[in-house]
Amino acid sequence: NAIHGLARWARWTPVQHLADRVTLGLDVVPQTGYPFQVRVETTYALHPEAGLVVTMTAHNLGPTRAPFGAGSHPYLSTRGHALADTTVQLPARELLVVDEQQVPVGVRSVTGSSHDLRRGRRLRTLRMDDGFTGLTTRDGQGAAEVRTRSGGARLWFDETFRYLQVFTVEALTP
Repeated sequence: NAIHGLARWARWTPVQHLADRVTLGLDVVPQTGYPFQVRVETTYALHPEAGLVVTMTAHNLGPTRAPFGAGSHPYLSTRGHALADTTVQLPARELLVVDEQQVPVGVRSVTGSSHDLRRGRRLRTLRMDDGFTGLTTRDGQGAAEVRTRSGGARLWFDETFRYLQVFTVEALTP
């Protein structure tokens, strides 16, 4: 399977470029393992209150239904603080259970576990590469947060996103 998608190494083309936004497009063409044709566009827009807003759309251009999923990899900074001193808040009721090949095989409640991040929790020794579901939204929007003594970052998502993957790493290297 295409664990990081069919568009990861593709050359996206500019569709629109304005002072506060850029839209990139890609035609995912039929190929081995994915015999469908889908047009994908992603818009990156600067908003005075919400910050960077990313909108993804996909249009099936083929004659049959096409399975499709989309995701991204935003990294929220700890602003130089250690993960042990970082607080993560995630509105998720369930943790994905995976097998030895990291294929999801079920879900379990986070209640009472170290992965219950609904009210915010300092990571201390917890390190993750875990998927969460059972996401809570209000008025169609939810948010995950990373906070340190120096500030924080918030990642908003809408109700179409049913899963969030949390990955922690001590330091990103170039």
